Amino acid sequence: MDVNTNTLKISMVGSLLTNRRGVVILEADGGFTYTPPEDFVGIDTLAYQVCDDAYISKCDSALLIVNVTECGQIFIPNGFSPNDDGKNDTYVILGVEKYQVTFSVYNRWGSRVYFNKDYKNDWNGFANQGNLSGQRLPDGTYYYVIDLNNGQKPSAAYLILQR
Repeated sequence: MDVNTNTLKISMVGSLLTNRRGVVILEADGGFTYTPPEDFVGIDTLAYQVCDDAYISKCDSALLIVNVTECGQIFIPNGFSPNDDGKNDTYVILGVEKYQVTFSVYNRWGSRVYFNKDYKNDWNGFANQGNLSGQRLPDGTYYYVIDLNNGQKPSAAYLILQR
């Protein structure tokens, strides 16, 4: 067993502005809070870098992509990590509680791998459709269609499943 006992010490310096002037506050546990500009609808991005305070040359970068939908009360994340660590283990779409959401997920070949016509933020990365039904889906990029069944056009984009 290889146990890494090195501790990474990082410091957060204030909040960050995104490409579209949204504000992101990164949390120490890896989470974040995003506040879009008033009346903004669309894709917003933020590239950021995390460095070890002890070794400034040891850095890694990430790109945060946020899709702000028209209703303004729905937040659709671009990924999740169903690895049973208690963080982001299910795909949570904020603000859908008051809708009867139809949620479909497709793999890169266009085959539907997950479907739920009354989604309750409970998808854990397992397939319930096709040849992989009942199995953990592999890490990768998937495509979704979310229909709030409220007369608006369904949302379609990609998500990243990373355990």
